[in-house]
Amino acid sequence: TRTKKGNGYDWDYVEVKIDGKLIKGYVWKDYVQTYEYTKVESITLDKAEATIEEGDKLIIVATILPNEARFKEVIWSTSDANVLTVENGEITTVGIGTATVTATTEDQGKVATVQVTVKEKTYDITLDKEEYTVEAGEQIEPVITTKNIESYTLKVSDETKAEVIDNKIIKGLAEGEIEIEVHASNVELVKKVKLTVTPMQYTITLDKEEYEVEVDSLVEPIVTLKNIEGYTLEV
Repeated sequence: TRTKKGNGYDWDYVEVKIDGKLIKGYVWKDYVQTYEYTKVESITLDKAEATIEEGDKLIIVATILPNEARFKEVIWSTSDANVLTVENGEITTVGIGTATVTATTEDQGKVATVQVTVKEKTYDITLDKEEYTVEAGEQIEPVITTKNIESYTLKVSDETKAEVIDNKIIKGLAEGEIEIEVHASNVELVKKVKLTVTPMQYTITLDKEEYEVEVDSLVEPIVTLKNIEGYTLEV
């Protein structure tokens, strides 16, 4: 890069980067040629501001125009290394606060910034329903979503009314109203929702509402039982 052009009798002042090392010096004009290339005109970032929590990462994408610009290298920096660090557009949180991330093109020194706020990490447990109903003898499997929770334990407030199977399935045992409890393993957090266990239902269903059979012929109804151990078929 020529930083100062001689006046025809003077030396040109130049800079060159070799293996990451910046070397500065003078070159006689007869050994200097002007290299014409497409220069960077602008740089934009995909965000103007962003908020993330401690421990999270964020990728900032830079767009340099024109597309055919010869040198698109970007220098990333942060206004407060105690809040976050940035490398190649990837932000890593360090502490709580707000910092400005700056992207500067090596060619032409075009600048774009994004303000990033780092907040305290939050923990949460959510279930797919506000309350559940299960019939005694039947099972349900709540859908549990966690945020920053390493693992959890699924419990019920009254094990005579329901039981937990494999830490994910709840089986109704006896009629009553209890609570489903989800206990976080790494923080003091418990999510509770209502569970109603309804009485066991006993039903017999057949595959048809009515049957027709010729004299001396056979018909075999399909009988479906619910909570019934056996049956006798009569006419």
